[in-house]
Amino acid sequence: MTSSVMTESWLEVGRVRSANARQREVRVVPVAGREYVFSDLGWIRFRQGGEEGLRCKVLRTRPDGEVLIVALGPGVSRDVVGQLRGARVVMTPDEMPPKPGSQVRLSDILGLKVLLPTGDPLGSIVEVFEGPANDAFAVDQGDGRRCILPVIEEVIMSVDVAGGTLEVGDIGPYVVEE
Repeated sequence: MTSSVMTESWLEVGRVRSANARQREVRVVPVAGREYVFSDLGWIRFRQGGEEGLRCKVLRTRPDGEVLIVALGPGVSRDVVGQLRGARVVMTPDEMPPKPGSQVRLSDILGLKVLLPTGDPLGSIVEVFEGPANDAFAVDQGDGRRCILPVIEEVIMSVDVAGGTLEVGDIGPYVVEE
């Protein structure tokens, strides 16, 4: 499991390999495990160095081998597109879509109370982790103990963000005690 903790303000989802200024296109190498964020992309944000970043409208994306070709809207000048080589493609945790097959975004479950199948509280989610195969979350059990559970359908039965709860099923085979 990768320890990419979701407390950063920017999450890197790719890097610009090259830019075609004339066509307003960039070739992006997605970060492994984050290819899915490009499937229905309406906007894209680039960062170089410490600057705030450039947000651009996406007209379309298409795969080309190990890269994705991202066509940008006319609101960005060709000169700027030409300077994007090497830029990081970033998102905030709130902008990250759920992984395919997942019912939750990690940023949504932080702080939720975890309920066991009996309705008894297990604790509160205090940390979330993004992993290459599946994500995970840490639960503070309130007695000085913590456990880690994977974000998989066998574990998560329901999520009520408005109600502040996440109900789990049988966690026995999946729980990791810290």
